[in-house]
Amino acid sequence: MFDVGFFELTVVGILGLIILGPQRLSVVMHLLGLWRRRLRFWAQSWQEEMANTLPADAFNLDLPDPLSDAATENNKAKDKSPTHTNDS
Repeated sequence: MFDVGFFELTVVGILGLIILGPQRLSVVMHLLGLWRRRLRFWAQSWQEEMANTLPADAFNLDLPDPLSDAATENNKAKDKSPTHTNDS
């Protein structure tokens, strides 16, 4: 999703260690882990609630195909246009 590699995580970890120090860095990492866990729990519960609330076919709408409609309209326009023949 964010395309963060090992090098980027290493740089962030070293900067965090320099700025916060080893004692505060461990506390901050623990709090970030708790927030991440809460966010995942909230997202999972919201997803389950939406799945239980909405019917299974709520997103399976029978919509017309816009490309076939455009092709049909194009063919109708061609049929109505006069054909030009050169009778020279």
